[in-house]
Formats: sequence, C-alpha cells, structure tokens
Amino acid sequence: MEKTLTDRVQALSEEELNTAFLEIVEWRKTGLLPSNSIFVRVHMDYMNSIEDDFPEEGIENEILFEIAKRHYKFYNL
Repeated sequence: MEKTLTDRVQALSEEELNTAFLEIVEWRKTGLLPSNSIFVRVHMDYMNSIEDDFPEEGIENEILFEIAKRHYKFYNL
C-alpha cells in the first residue's frame, strides 16, 4: 500500500522536522527552498508517488501540523 503524505511526514525524525521548520521560515522570507531540503525531498517523493502535481502549501501544512501534534502529545494536551 502506498504511503500517504501524512505517513511520510510522520516518519520524519525530530531533527528532520526541526530542519523542515527552519526551511519553511526561510521560504516565507525569501520565497526559495534549497533543492536538497527536507521539505523538497518530501514534496518530490509524494508527487512521484501520486504521479501528479501537489502544491507546496499542502506539504507546509502537513509538516506544521505534525510539529504541533508532537508538541501537544508531549504535554499530554
């Protein structure tokens, strides 16, 4: 069974999520993402699996939501 976008983002380590967050911050400032970024890796991997285009904002939302879920799980909220 093909992994969903959620599966792919949930598989990221804490370090990878932290790096992806910093990439998103820089992207919002400059409008650019490095081609070797975790964000781009997840995006390209997902697009290749669905064989279609997918907006960057969808990846951004999924990464930020995963960061929030882990934060609140840590605090048992």
